[in-house]
Amino acid sequence: MTVLASSLDKNSKFLIFGGGFSGSHFAREVRKIGCRALTSYRNNKLENNSFFFDSSSKKLPPDEIFEGTTHILSCIPPSQEGGDPVLAKQKKKLQNLSLKWVGYLSTTGVYGNTLSNWV
Repeated sequence: MTVLASSLDKNSKFLIFGGGFSGSHFAREVRKIGCRALTSYRNNKLENNSFFFDSSSKKLPPDEIFEGTTHILSCIPPSQEGGDPVLAKQKKKLQNLSLKWVGYLSTTGVYGNTLSNWV
């Protein structure tokens, strides 16, 4: 059996859309094994390892954020219509990357009050 984490190295770069509880925790763990991890935030209080992304904004992350990206993790909940906000804004950009892995992390805590709209 191949251990997937064994293929990660210091050249691995994660872009994590959604720097809340789950995304930030994932980023810390990835950094512990020597990978680079950038997390998105909707506010302008950016840190060294973060970038701005708000699906309701017309402002998109700068191209240099994507340079060298090998892994993408989305922790952003779906829109009320059920669409993926990351793909809605970044699909063309993501399709042009040479990615090794793409993931979506969802928890019941991520949905907040939007879950009631789906039931």
